[in-house]
Amino acid sequence: MCFNNKMMRFGAVHRIKLWLYRLASGSQMVYRLAFEIAFEGLPRPFDKFCKNHFSGRSSLKGAEIGVFEGLHAESLVKTLRPEKLYLVDPYVSYDDGQMPIAVVEVAKRQAHKRLYGENVTFLNCKSTEADLTGLDFIYIDGDHSYEAVKMDLDYWWPRLNSDGVIGGHDFGSWPGVVRAVTEWAAKNNLELHCETPDWWVVKNGA
Repeated sequence: MCFNNKMMRFGAVHRIKLWLYRLASGSQMVYRLAFEIAFEGLPRPFDKFCKNHFSGRSSLKGAEIGVFEGLHAESLVKTLRPEKLYLVDPYVSYDDGQMPIAVVEVAKRQAHKRLYGENVTFLNCKSTEADLTGLDFIYIDGDHSYEAVKMDLDYWWPRLNSDGVIGGHDFGSWPGVVRAVTEWAAKNNLELHCETPDWWVVKNGA
């Protein structure tokens, strides 16, 4: 019991450190932090939609782009029970160095620990270096810049099965995400669904 309590305190301390680094990154990170606290341990709107959309189906395969501590990956596993979930994250310093590599390494260890024993595969590479196809769902939560989100959408959309669901995080709190997603959806005549903090689109479906 004491060992478990120590591990819980260890994890909480590192989460606080991670959040403090995010707070230092500006108002967008503050906005995101509020949602992370509110949604921690709970399925996000994307997860709930996919659960209903894929009801009765088994052997789902999906990918999450941008994993960090693995909190949302854990939610995807618990909510959708996929046959395989690919977790794509290069785990390098980002936000122009405001997120130091030491903090990123802590997040990586937390993710591996949190998802130990689950049907997941970690791919430590950039989003457009992951050669995956035949996916039923894809969740994009990596680089939030306009150019990066646009590139991720173009790269991952062809890798999604018909009637699959592609979506992502921080819609509304990051202008680059909003611009890239709305332009992409309009250009391809796709129906865009939004429920803070998520967005999603069904391929060849309603």
